Amino acid sequence: MCNCGHRQQAGGRTGGAGFTLTEVLVVMLILSLLLGILMPIIGVVRLRMQVAKSRVRVETLDHGVRSFALEHNGRFPGQSDTEVWDTLYTGSQVLAAHMFGYHDPDDADDTYDDVKLDNPQPGSVGYVPYDDHMLFHRGSGDYDKNFLSDHFNAPKPIAYYPAGGGVGTAQFRFALNSIFTGSTESAFGFHIEDTSYGASGMPYNNNEFLLIGPGADRAYFNEDDVHNWTN
Repeated sequence: MCNCGHRQQAGGRTGGAGFTLTEVLVVMLILSLLLGILMPIIGVVRLRMQVAKSRVRVETLDHGVRSFALEHNGRFPGQSDTEVWDTLYTGSQVLAAHMFGYHDPDDADDTYDDVKLDNPQPGSVGYVPYDDHMLFHRGSGDYDKNFLSDHFNAPKPIAYYPAGGGVGTAQFRFALNSIFTGSTESAFGFHIEDTSYGASGMPYNNNEFLLIGPGADRAYFNEDDVHNWTN
């Protein structure tokens, strides 16, 4: 009997031979099934990571705004002149200007001196480039430059509202960021109303400031928003 190393193995495969076509197809089928199961899970995990990063971004800005107020007689960034800058800039841009230092209130020749902002374009004096994607541009218009990014892969601005005139929810002006938040003023007022006080119209962060990011659904003023208050 020949014993030449060609002993037949169980299943009919010759020793040392590779996978059969059937085995390769079975492995590919199993892998495709696993990918089909894992891909939605990976997508959910990735989205949750972005939400977590956005929450950290809002918390960081909240601490920054409060630190600014401690150094400026209790005034939050841009709070003293919202009636001037809200026709030129959004709350997100004004907060970015104060956080990143591209404003110069002492420059009498600055076109934007009254609103404590330099022209918010790359290349201007005092402009600070992107820092961990906190600043971003979405277009070429003035309203589209130097927003505070909410840290999602498809970033949107974090809306900033310092408390102003009026009482209740009216102290926070919808118009300060309406160009990118969309929706209606009534939807905004309903969203920021602290219902633990009943129907009193008391807002969250009364007499302070609001920070609002659009959350995973990328729409403002609904329950999945990322914000600087607890409800």
